[in-house]
Amino acid sequence: MEALAAGHAPPRPPRVHDLERYASDWAPLVPDEAAARAQVAHALAARHRLVRDRVPGIRSALGLDDDAVRAAYAARSRAGPSSRWARSRSSAW
Repeated sequence: MEALAAGHAPPRPPRVHDLERYASDWAPLVPDEAAARAQVAHALAARHRLVRDRVPGIRSALGLDDDAVRAAYAARSRAGPSSRWARSRSSAW
């Protein structure tokens, strides 16, 4: 966070573990709109392998269990979050 606040790139890109660990810290920065939340979820799922049961903080921060967010995600990607996120290390959510 210090690097970003100073306008510098972080020393390494954040990992899913980092995003999950600090989800309660960045959750207030997430927009209220379901479409924006769905867009962030889609971007995360495209970059990281997310195991549904291991990211409760991310799910909560993005409201991924909310029907409106699920519908926005489905409309954006033509599939629900279950098509992109992993239930376990080897299967889709």
